[in-house]
Amino acid sequence: MQPEVTVEEEAAYIYGNPEAVRRILQNILKNALVHGTGGMSVSLHREQGRVVFRCANRCESPEEINVEEVFCRFYKADSVRKDTSTGLGLTIAAELARRMRGGLTADLQKDVFSITATFPLFAGGGSN
Repeated sequence: MQPEVTVEEEAAYIYGNPEAVRRILQNILKNALVHGTGGMSVSLHREQGRVVFRCANRCESPEEINVEEVFCRFYKADSVRKDTSTGLGLTIAAELARRMRGGLTADLQKDVFSITATFPLFAGGGSN
């Protein structure tokens, strides 16, 4: 899979624990790689005093995804799939983001599922 990647060139600094941020991004990307069917895009930019990371991908059965529940413990849209997923990855990511004064949201438009992580910009990290 060849993702489309868009990243602002200017550095942006956030409040947060580097290991927790890494875990959040890993969980979001793993979700897209395991459950997506291609057409993946990743972006990182600043917006209204926040750093925004967005990962979007096409999904095979969008009607099976309940966007309201994707961050709930043990949620698996494709529970018949024989993977080793516990359904905890996005729950963990959302909790870590919340603890760093950020957040995760999910969206589904037709057959494109996306997760957006937002974090407050560090005071010296520039503005938009």
